[in-house]
Amino acid sequence: MRGSAVLGLSGVSERQISTYRSANRTLHSVSRRGLSSRRPPFLTLMRNVVVATFLLLTVADAPPSRAAAPGLSDAAALTIMQRIWDETATVRIALGTFSVVRDGFANGQALNEKQFHNALIWAKVGIITVGEVSSSQSFNRGQSFSWGQFLNQTVGGVQRQIVVSPTPLGSSLNIRHEPNRLIISQGTFRLTRVVGNELIKRGVDDFRVVRVLYDASWSQAYTNFYAISGAPLSSRRKSIILIKFDPFKDTWIWVAGDYANADSEFTTHDVADKLR
Repeated sequence: MRGSAVLGLSGVSERQISTYRSANRTLHSVSRRGLSSRRPPFLTLMRNVVVATFLLLTVADAPPSRAAAPGLSDAAALTIMQRIWDETATVRIALGTFSVVRDGFANGQALNEKQFHNALIWAKVGIITVGEVSSSQSFNRGQSFSWGQFLNQTVGGVQRQIVVSPTPLGSSLNIRHEPNRLIISQGTFRLTRVVGNELIKRGVDDFRVVRVLYDASWSQAYTNFYAISGAPLSSRRKSIILIKFDPFKDTWIWVAGDYANADSEFTTHDVADKLR
């Protein structure tokens, strides 16, 4: 059995064990030379000094433990959540030519059925235009036929090909330039209260699930989108946010979130899914 195990210590180096054993042998050697039938006081003192020195070396040389994530008060959580809202409360609409595919298919630059449905709503709001590529339109109407289009639909799950472009209104609402994206604001938000702030560990990572209430002042375009979709927005809202501590940057970063009106049930479970 290794010396560190005998002593009941972990993280003890072989050099420390060797030093301790060498000093111990010296003390035994002096004791065997018969200086006294009883152990002299100075030998007891020397043994205590050796043991104390060994323990100090053990503490000094022990590998450092992983630094724990710092605590996060409710006030600090509100500050972090407010920063996240200010940075991410936008809608990012993809611009360009896309294939619209059935759910479960992926085909390069493609939109699924839900994304296509949302694009049609944004077109009704007046933010973008959505037009079908002429070859796709004529094929879907039975006005033309090509094996390429046929294979795309039967094998690739492609329903149609569309072009998404910004309208003058959409361009005027674009809050920052990003290639092939139209980025518009959801509105402004004021976080009012933290109702839950739980630390969760997953392996070497530290997460927090923060539940907050907040007030929303929605942009007109965002309000119109939800009015058309049949899910009116309330100014009183709630959210469950998952953040993760990054020890390299010494900060908490956003991972996932679920959002709902304050008096409604959550319809997504992104936070729970991320923690599985």
